[in-house]
Amino acid sequence: MKKLKEFSGTKPSDFVKNKYAFRLFTKYVPDTSSHLLDVGCAGGLFIGQLQHEGYHHISGSDIVDYGAPESGWGSVEVKRCDFSLEKLPWPDNHFDAITAWEVMEHVENPNFFIRELHRVLKPDGFFFISMPNVFHIMSKLMFLRRGDFPRWTKTIGHINVFSHNIFEKAFLHLFRLENESYALAQLSDGMRGPIFDRIRFLDKYLPETEAFSRFAIYVLKKIDTHTARMY
Repeated sequence: MKKLKEFSGTKPSDFVKNKYAFRLFTKYVPDTSSHLLDVGCAGGLFIGQLQHEGYHHISGSDIVDYGAPESGWGSVEVKRCDFSLEKLPWPDNHFDAITAWEVMEHVENPNFFIRELHRVLKPDGFFFISMPNVFHIMSKLMFLRRGDFPRWTKTIGHINVFSHNIFEKAFLHLFRLENESYALAQLSDGMRGPIFDRIRFLDKYLPETEAFSRFAIYVLKKIDTHTARMY
């Protein structure tokens, strides 16, 4: 049996590295005095981007203590937490916005985690998620051929697949979907081989749509659970 890859640690997602995540976040949360939580913060690249632009009430959490980056965490509050088993170490209605970049596909108990994120988020607070795009054309073709997905192989630590219906059942009884988008078009979508190497130049001509993008991105807003639809 192939060994499962370790946590990505300080290696950031391309979605964060190219500041796509930052631009999306600041569009919805322009107030630099907002209280923010980055779950799965790893080496702190996204937190550093926020600090550089003047956001100063930032907290982070991860299952592994990766230590401070070279630039230091500064005033950032970072707490270790196993998202599948432990309650988030903050009080109810504490944060204006929460980000989870490339996290949900790794969590063993996503429903518990989602409820915890809802608990610590303020009413009408924003919740940002990015995930590998399971709707990519290569994912669909590989599933038809092999019954599996290229970015959910035995050696990759992705254990959750959120189809449209599963996403709705998991998230939309607690949050309202504000925006759904797709980013970083790539024809291969994680597939390897000489054929994909030769056609990589086509990536720059592809649209950032559900069929071709590497990442699916969702912007959610917390809703009142008393009026929410339950599953």
